[in-house]
Amino acid sequence: MEIKDKKHTVTANEINKFCYCPYQWYYERVYGRKELSLMKKELNSELGLTDSRLSNFKKGSEFHSRVKFNRWLKVKKIALILFIILLIAIGVYIRMKYFG
Repeated sequence: MEIKDKKHTVTANEINKFCYCPYQWYYERVYGRKELSLMKKELNSELGLTDSRLSNFKKGSEFHSRVKFNRWLKVKKIALILFIILLIAIGVYIRMKYFG
């Protein structure tokens, strides 16, 4: 696969795109905006879609919502594990102090 954008510098706009969605940045570097636009039009005509911006926005929003939820879930799992470890430590301390 040949990269269309072979420049060695990265612009502030590219950094912004990468921070928002690394996939968008990557595909623009590999295929170029014009080719992506043509591919999008072909896919939309095959699927019978008329407004690609709305469907892409919806897909992107759903993707980022899933990523955000998965991060939130991971943080909650870690917090629960730490809370259980704390309870076990308190239980061991009480057992040793009063019964041991």
